Amino acid sequence: MRTSPKTPSGLAAALLCVALSLPVAGFAAPYAEIPAVTDPGPDAWEYEGKARALAAAHAFASGRMPVMTPEQAAIDVLHYALYLDVDVGQEALRGAVYVSFVPVQAGVRDLVLDFAAGMVVEATGEIAATFSPLRWERDGDLLRVRLATTASPGDTLTVGVIFSGSPQPTGFFGFQFGTRPDGGPIAASLSEPWSARSWWPCKDYPVDKATCDVVLVVPDGLTGVSNGVQLPAPPPNPYLPGAAALSPPGSPIAGRDAASRGLFCWREAQPVSTYHVSVAVSDYAVLQETYAGQQGDLPLIHYVYPDLVDEATVDFERLGDMMAFCESKFGPYPFPGEKYGMALFEWDGAMEHPTATSYGSHFVRGDHFFDTIVMHELSHQWFGNKVTCADWTHIWLQEGFATYVEGLWREHVSGPVSLKWFMKARSIFTWWDTPLLREAGVEDPWYYFDNLVYHKGAWVLHMLRRVLGDQLFFDALRDYIANRDPSHPAVTTADFVTSCERTSRRQLDWFFDQWLLRTTHPELALTWYNLQESGQDLLRLDLRQVQPPDPLTGDAPFVAPLDLKLTTAAGDTLVTLWMERREMQVTLPVPAAVTALTVDPDGWLLHSADVAVAVGDDGADAALTPLPPLPNPFHGRGVLRWRTTVPSRDRLEIHDARGRLLHERDLPPTPAGERTATWDGRDRDGRPCPAGVYFATYVSRPLDGSAPQRRTAKIALAR
Repeated sequence: MRTSPKTPSGLAAALLCVALSLPVAGFAAPYAEIPAVTDPGPDAWEYEGKARALAAAHAFASGRMPVMTPEQAAIDVLHYALYLDVDVGQEALRGAVYVSFVPVQAGVRDLVLDFAAGMVVEATGEIAATFSPLRWERDGDLLRVRLATTASPGDTLTVGVIFSGSPQPTGFFGFQFGTRPDGGPIAASLSEPWSARSWWPCKDYPVDKATCDVVLVVPDGLTGVSNGVQLPAPPPNPYLPGAAALSPPGSPIAGRDAASRGLFCWREAQPVSTYHVSVAVSDYAVLQETYAGQQGDLPLIHYVYPDLVDEATVDFERLGDMMAFCESKFGPYPFPGEKYGMALFEWDGAMEHPTATSYGSHFVRGDHFFDTIVMHELSHQWFGNKVTCADWTHIWLQEGFATYVEGLWREHVSGPVSLKWFMKARSIFTWWDTPLLREAGVEDPWYYFDNLVYHKGAWVLHMLRRVLGDQLFFDALRDYIANRDPSHPAVTTADFVTSCERTSRRQLDWFFDQWLLRTTHPELALTWYNLQESGQDLLRLDLRQVQPPDPLTGDAPFVAPLDLKLTTAAGDTLVTLWMERREMQVTLPVPAAVTALTVDPDGWLLHSADVAVAVGDDGADAALTPLPPLPNPFHGRGVLRWRTTVPSRDRLEIHDARGRLLHERDLPPTPAGERTATWDGRDRDGRPCPAGVYFATYVSRPLDGSAPQRRTAKIALAR
């Protein structure tokens, strides 16, 4: 990805001036008669359960994001046929997986699969008409199978692995046996991010997507649910000949006890990643309706606990409307002719398994409280399941998108103000100290699912919508989904940027680089006052970006549109400035003297909530003015100085370059004039701060009750 931030193409020095000046009445809201929902609603990041993962008793299978071996990179998996005997009583699995693949490099001698060391490999073999045993060995969580002959591009091979064991919980979940709140049994899987290997042998990387068959043998009276469409009998393996296609050698279904076991056969015809392959087994009641979609009728099927049928009927009744909304915005449902719905299981959250979301039973209350979570998981069918991140460093392409779709649904149902409040609740970036684009090799797997990925990812899309406008923005999302190679629909952030540029015909690296790669966010200080020249009312604006330097770009400014609502006796006016410099001065004609100014009234910019607004009426000095610290840099003790033009009760805050509050002090009411305060270079706990640049923020609260002002100045600490 390009990393040099640039001004938007076509916007030159004129960006310092007003880009738009319209009466607010010109933006009539299409939902004016619908009460706006100001409650931001449930937070998907928390309620998906990932926020609780660190408190779980189990740990991730690997401390780092796994990296493919050279042998794994040398093949492309086409199809998995997974046969699984789920023994709920013994809490064990016995299974066989048949992996059909083609080499993408010459001289492939080994098939290397990911498979937890605690599981048992009983046999491996190359499958044609018969099962031809192959040599294999374990290497930690890797299974190496030596092929009978060297394979090269153009060869299509199928290798079977017979396995068994009791999978151990890992990652966020893995494969677990448990008990429902009503006492019934439940067995289910959740393999995000790299836990599929904990319960079945596979190439466990999202970039290699494959079609799959899942055949489940379960105890009598239970139902086995998986991806895709349910078939009456095990489907023929498209990569095996003759009788082997119908009953692959070694399959656990060959010797099953038909009198006491149930058989459930599923086929997922669209390529999915291994972490998407799902199993849910329980005593389910089935709720079903039909959705008339863009590509024909689609069954909406929910597998719910018998004691939650009434509640689930209510909570899932809007799914058809949600499906229609997603199809209108993003294109046809990605799994036509299959199904969509929920399969309840026991977890704190939900997981967007293709065609059959695993949904925590505690969400089912019969009151629609978790509608946005239902929408979040549904939207993943487009953003995550059809288009999947190539690796976990690009996870914002899934979680950020699904979070924003939650907001879009609220906007659709309750109007733009509801979207504004939804985004506002997800704009707390105090601890966002890493880039949105994740780094590979980080020790803590939780890093890939930080709330920054959900919330800032949604904000990037929200701000992109503001830059492009609704028509281009939604065109870009539809094109991004539609223009994927269905056999390899794994993407990187660069793919999304390129797709947006292609649709909009605009260069957008200036936009994406600052929001994906920087760790800082705009912190704005705005001074305004009224002027008159030749009888014309004017507004003078002094806009500064006072955020700390960014490790990547230093003092480079953020470039973004900034909306301002000006309140005058003649009515409200909306103006838009293009920010492109650290400091800007703009003079605007206004219909009458401005009495109030609102920054970003509709909530389109991710910026500091403490916007500095200093108000004057005659062009005199600003009501709050920072003065140079003495000395600067300082050793031991520095004197912070500022001046106010009105009596006020002031506050001093010291922040480091990452925005963390280190020191704070409230001062008594003081007459207008110069103020001073000292700082000894220590934090609130008395610990010495390291040498470096810090930021002194002065907050002045006028005693007459007028709006407080806030300004920031740099101070350097030497040791």
